Amino acid sequence: MTMDQNQPLSKISSLLLEQDFIRAEDLEKAMDIRSKNLKRAELPLGMILLKLELITNKNLNDLLLHPETQKVIKKNLQGKNWIPKDERDEFFKCLEKNPNLKKLVDQGRMTMDQLNLIIREAMDRVAFLKLALRQELIRGKDLEEVLLMKRYNKSISEILLDEHLVSLSELNFVYRKCDESLKLGTILVLQNLITPEQIEKNLAEQKVKKDSLGQILLRNGMISLAQLYFALSIQFNTPFRELKGFTFNGKQEAELRDIVGQIYATENLIIPLFLNENNLTLAVSNPAHIVKMHELMSRYSHLNMSCVLITDEKFEQLYAMLYGEILKAPAHRVSMGQDMLCQENGKWVITDPSSQLWLISNLYECYATLCTDAGSGLIEKKKDLFLDFILESFDTICRDYDCQSVSFWFDMETGTPAIKASPVLRASVVG
Repeated sequence: MTMDQNQPLSKISSLLLEQDFIRAEDLEKAMDIRSKNLKRAELPLGMILLKLELITNKNLNDLLLHPETQKVIKKNLQGKNWIPKDERDEFFKCLEKNPNLKKLVDQGRMTMDQLNLIIREAMDRVAFLKLALRQELIRGKDLEEVLLMKRYNKSISEILLDEHLVSLSELNFVYRKCDESLKLGTILVLQNLITPEQIEKNLAEQKVKKDSLGQILLRNGMISLAQLYFALSIQFNTPFRELKGFTFNGKQEAELRDIVGQIYATENLIIPLFLNENNLTLAVSNPAHIVKMHELMSRYSHLNMSCVLITDEKFEQLYAMLYGEILKAPAHRVSMGQDMLCQENGKWVITDPSSQLWLISNLYECYATLCTDAGSGLIEKKKDLFLDFILESFDTICRDYDCQSVSFWFDMETGTPAIKASPVLRASVVG
């Protein structure tokens, strides 16, 4: 999709510059990378192979003269209206005798522009890449790389993060400054990957089909899976990782299963990846389940926990590797990109309020839901008071108990929701 990049991108870029998160030369580098890749994406697939030096000019010419390609060229020519009807039979007889199209140009039977268009169309088919693969000129991973380049549409934000010129927390901060709600659709619009009108249309479809916005956008071909996960990583300030070639540390597997048992992993769709001393990294494929990490934090206070986003397929693969069974009923696909569910009996652990605003927003949404269910009513102005309470409680408890984390939960004993807080004290590790 080709869209005007100036307005939305300038808004994000200017905020990144204003906050001193990036330098002008960083932005220029990202824009240059994007421009070069977009120009390369406009090339036919065969020329991308050539640009990447995966094939030579001779290889390219041989592929163009291959009978399969010549058949495609002939079919494409038959669909053009360049050739007068009374000359078509003679034209194709000449083509059969000499597949060198340049000769037809020399004979005045077609123009050089028409020749270039026909060759471009022949080279810009996936079948052309598959022919190169069968001829053993390229490998399977080369084919995949070329197709990814052809579909290139990375935003400036993605490039800045890829190049380690900005952090995920800084992007989360800047996007939230543009829109405090930081909804999935907002992030995609700010990246200029989709228009507000398209978001509204897909939201209308969501009301009918009850799927998540992310699922609908993917199904309608509006965004790629990588773009969805990048937007979710900004929304929840949680990095997305492909984890290509990841394997569990054999010496850690039993310990990881002790921390997150199979039943807990199955019910809550969160799995441990690795331990580095007291630092535990977990993974979810749906950000709605990040809240389960905070539940685990209240159980294992001696561990520093962090979470990454992975794809559904990777989650199922790693689950099978760690627990030795196939994950049944992958319900984690159902609510991709939707707001997190209210965990009435759950606990939320705040470690850094400035980077966990999404979690505090989730707390408020749960509070609002519980108040409504209890018939106590709720006015919008209470959201600011709620936020102030969380921040003040966090600061006070951390100061009084000399801790770095605070656990929040809801008490429903009186029938009216009351939010409670307590310190998460570091437990000593035995052995």
